[in-house]
Amino acid sequence: MTTETLDRLSHKIILASFFLLFFATPLTWTSFTHELFEYPKMMLTYGITIIIAASWITRMIAQNKPLIQKTPFDIPLILFLLSQILSTIFSIDFRTSVFGYYTRFHGGLLSTMTYLTLYYAFVSNINKTQAKTYLKTILASGFIASLYALPEHFGISPSCLAITGQATVECWVQDVQNRIFGTFGQPNWLAAYLITIFAIPTAFIINNQKTLSLKNFSYYLLPITYYLTLVFTRSRSGLAALAVTYALFWLLTYLKQKGSLINKFSLFPWKIFLIISSLLVITSIITGTQFSPSAQKLLKKFKTTNQTQSQPQPEPVPKPQIGTQLETGGTESGAIRKIVWKGALDVWQNWFLFGSGVETFAYSYYNFRPQEHNLVSEWDFLYNKAHNEFLNFLATTGLVGLTTYLLFIGWYTSWSIKSKDPLVTALIAGFWGLAVSNFFGFATVPVAILFFLYPAFALALTKTTTSYPLLAINYSLSKSYLKKKKRRKLKPKSLPSLTTTQWLTLTALLIPSTYLLFILSKSFRADAIFAKGKNLSDAGYLEQAIPQIQNALKLSPKEPLYHNQFAESLAKYTITLAQNQEASQAAQFAQLAISASDTAIKANKVHVNFYKTRAKVLLTLTQLDPNLLTPAQATLQKAIKLSPTDAKLIYNLGLTYLNIGDQQQALSLLSQAVNLKPNYEAARQQLALLLEELDQPNEAKTHWQYILEHINPKNKTALEKLQN
Repeated sequence: MTTETLDRLSHKIILASFFLLFFATPLTWTSFTHELFEYPKMMLTYGITIIIAASWITRMIAQNKPLIQKTPFDIPLILFLLSQILSTIFSIDFRTSVFGYYTRFHGGLLSTMTYLTLYYAFVSNINKTQAKTYLKTILASGFIASLYALPEHFGISPSCLAITGQATVECWVQDVQNRIFGTFGQPNWLAAYLITIFAIPTAFIINNQKTLSLKNFSYYLLPITYYLTLVFTRSRSGLAALAVTYALFWLLTYLKQKGSLINKFSLFPWKIFLIISSLLVITSIITGTQFSPSAQKLLKKFKTTNQTQSQPQPEPVPKPQIGTQLETGGTESGAIRKIVWKGALDVWQNWFLFGSGVETFAYSYYNFRPQEHNLVSEWDFLYNKAHNEFLNFLATTGLVGLTTYLLFIGWYTSWSIKSKDPLVTALIAGFWGLAVSNFFGFATVPVAILFFLYPAFALALTKTTTSYPLLAINYSLSKSYLKKKKRRKLKPKSLPSLTTTQWLTLTALLIPSTYLLFILSKSFRADAIFAKGKNLSDAGYLEQAIPQIQNALKLSPKEPLYHNQFAESLAKYTITLAQNQEASQAAQFAQLAISASDTAIKANKVHVNFYKTRAKVLLTLTQLDPNLLTPAQATLQKAIKLSPTDAKLIYNLGLTYLNIGDQQQALSLLSQAVNLKPNYEAARQQLALLLEELDQPNEAKTHWQYILEHINPKNKTALEKLQN
């Protein structure tokens, strides 16, 4: 094989891989993994990056020189990477910081290195024509993602059709008809992606405004489709971010016109601006938005107010919402975010310089979880993100991490606004729209890819020549490729063949690349098997679940989450064995359950959920061995040290003391739980019962009255107690 043939083949693989990355990643999801959306997207990104990196290195071997493009953003990117490395080194959990929080994995050091690899591979291998083609690929993927999501608003989920064969939305726990999410799994994630790509079609229209073609007219369809999808996500942060994207794009477009203010005004593409703006306004009037009612609702309201009603109309019963409260109801999402943000700032103050560790918010937040978190509807949910990308960086990577992150944003912005190319303007507008969206949420895999590659696109679009001769040849995407190929009639003898050293180097490259892909597929299979086992366990099919989880552990023996779930399933099955008079086997399973829990906590000593599971395992097994109550208490006490404001932990510890007859200690703990969460019905009821046993009826009566007046007026026990 000649060096040129190898180089050309490698370059084609890179081009095809980037196409797959931009087109397939937003559309990827599965129905059989533990996490259905982010995890498969991240695994796909890892696989594509391995192939791109191997092909890129192959090109270097073929050309016998480094093909690494120097860029204007090297300093901020290197500083950002160093901040992530330092934060990982000083992390409270090294494994999580390297791989990311299971199961999304996005955000860990490994994912950051992946995005930076893609950035340098892009700027070193992609030219201007190819970059434009990839932008069109991104738009096409966004269009398909929108068309996939839109039917959900009308009660038809393509995902449900694929899974169950039923064209409904019943396969989702979330109220997907109220807030669509398509292939993204969460409305805000879909909204963030559409915001980031929203201005690109308009930039293509401006570049081609002198050309009348069906393709140019089709670009008008894209922003309207994106906007309609965004409206149906009901994402308030998304709509606010879109306003920033849209305003910034047109402002920069105006400012980048040549000449005086009058000349800028005359050169501004008013026709395009008015057409797109009018289409957006008309869409808003027809459908309504998160902040404005539709024309139909306004008309109905107007008619209602002008009609004389003989009798007052009953208030409509609100439709029950399903899903997390940050998405659909319960405590207002803004109120919850303020509490979580307060905790994030407390985390940062404790780990000021480098944070608690990359992606460790799920652990460090609970050390400083504000007491008022007990009063929201999601009081016992696990928060693995600060729901503010900037505060998340501050808490987990400290002042150093956030500073380098902001430095990169500022550096790219400062460089980008100097370009007069409308496409570069569209990229920076979407970049800042994403920043606004991230202020109220956090990045996901599709937008993280764009966050790091938008600067690479901008560089490719503004380059007049490429750094290396072969990069100027658009082998697979250029229409003039065949003509160039005919002109380049080189004799076979003039093409150098690969040397022995090059063959050996290629072999050395092939082995680790293949191994990494094997490890990736192995991890993916382990997750799918684990998900099956967990689902079986949750459904009560323990005998079938345990072998599945064991198989997952064989593939990924170091994953603490698998050991944690294994312990819980074994403990439940142990009781079943004991009830079936299989005492010997029950004793063996009990020891296995405790051992699996030990392994999980040894692998991750800061995850409060692992301690909760261990306490649950031990308390379950006390049915067979009452002596396990003591280690269960010790486990709950350790968990409380990790999460001192968790009222449920303190309540459960109080119950253990109640079981051994230590009423005074139980009284103290139950009182503490009620103080932390005054509307904790179970804790307050148990406290009232205990006060009655301690012959304190007046104090007990106070709690019974509180339950009826402030928590649950239909509490049967409280009603009976007060009647007596």
